[in-house]
Amino acid sequence: MTLLKGAKRFGGNYSGTTTFGKLAKVSPWFRASLPLRSSDKTVVTYKLTVNSGGLPQRLTTSYPATGIFDSSGWEGKTISIETRFTGWGAKVSIKAPPAGKVTTKLED
Repeated sequence: MTLLKGAKRFGGNYSGTTTFGKLAKVSPWFRASLPLRSSDKTVVTYKLTVNSGGLPQRLTTSYPATGIFDSSGWEGKTISIETRFTGWGAKVSIKAPPAGKVTTKLED
């Protein structure tokens, strides 16, 4: 919902910007997946397309490569990521693993 708060809507498309810092505040996944970010001020541009039922279909994001790389040669380059969401409504069955394959101890 964080992305949609400041987004502009055009039919089934939402677009806008956010920052690495804002994403880090609301997303444990983001905090863990991009520890190399050089600045929480890095701007992320996004476009989210939803279907007629309001379910996400496609998310495209982009941000300057210098947001995660501080070495020369990346200046002026952009990282773009496209994610497609399919199979909404499919039945899924998730079974617990056998007791012998479960532990409560963490390994280093």
